Amino acid sequence: MLPKLGKALVTDPISEEGQILLRMWTDVTIDLNLTPERLEQIIGNYDALIVRSRTKVTAKIIAAGQRLQVIGRAGVGIDNVDLKAAYERNITVINTPTASSISVAELTMGLMLALARNIPQANTAVKEGHWAPKKYRGVELAGKTLGIVGLGRIGQEVALRALAFGLQVVAHDPFVGNLPPELHSVKLYNLNDLLISSDFVAVHVPLLPNTKDLINKQALKAMKSSAFLICCARGGIVNEDDLLNALQENRLAGAALDVFALEPPGENPLFNDSRVITTPHLGALTREAQTRASMDVAWGIIDVLQGQKPHYQIVAG
Repeated sequence: MLPKLGKALVTDPISEEGQILLRMWTDVTIDLNLTPERLEQIIGNYDALIVRSRTKVTAKIIAAGQRLQVIGRAGVGIDNVDLKAAYERNITVINTPTASSISVAELTMGLMLALARNIPQANTAVKEGHWAPKKYRGVELAGKTLGIVGLGRIGQEVALRALAFGLQVVAHDPFVGNLPPELHSVKLYNLNDLLISSDFVAVHVPLLPNTKDLINKQALKAMKSSAFLICCARGGIVNEDDLLNALQENRLAGAALDVFALEPPGENPLFNDSRVITTPHLGALTREAQTRASMDVAWGIIDVLQGQKPHYQIVAG
């Protein structure tokens, strides 16, 4: 029997594999129905907190976590954790940046194909008894240009798959490091040149102050009227009002959104446009990605509670 390293609280669903690891090494409580008020009341009893995207780890909650050593986010984005408050309290914050890269990249390719070939619209028409194939004439991916905004782990996975489809790939990322040999054909552009030259634009940057509304009225005006936009990153990076106006003015051929500024998005006017394909933030929702994320976050929590440096550390405690 392994000695318990401390008390851990899980407030969002993680896969069973990660739960098993946490049970082996910690005294773990899993409560998926906590209100923010209740979480603030009880967090002082725990050494570790594990969340996904639903739980908002605010400064008030962090301040109440008198024993808290580590906050683990089972996923990539950490915009639901107050990093400044964690840093000030000397609390380590970890995430799982590699767990969902393939899953998000594959969804991006799926949405790209769905846009190019009008797959959702044609599927709905056939099921409703309509047979008008010429109405859904599409375009090939081969020979087109894909512009990837953000060439990190996910962007690189998208690039690899796009090259296999015969797309030319260009990218914008001011922080990109050395690319692997298989991506040496990818050309780096500034954002405006990328938007001007691309037939498809895929957004894969985190939501930060300098990326909020990155794809706005000006950016959309730069794009070809025949181009398609895909965003599987974070809501708020694409300005939805500006996107709606671009579509209404026929300055864009279509868009696919897996994320929204408000989730659930309610009665979003974009949903009334047949050229818009939507999914409910599915990017990381595969069995494989969820298993990897739960295992990665559990091992990260265990490392910190043992006094070791975790692999993926956003804030050092």
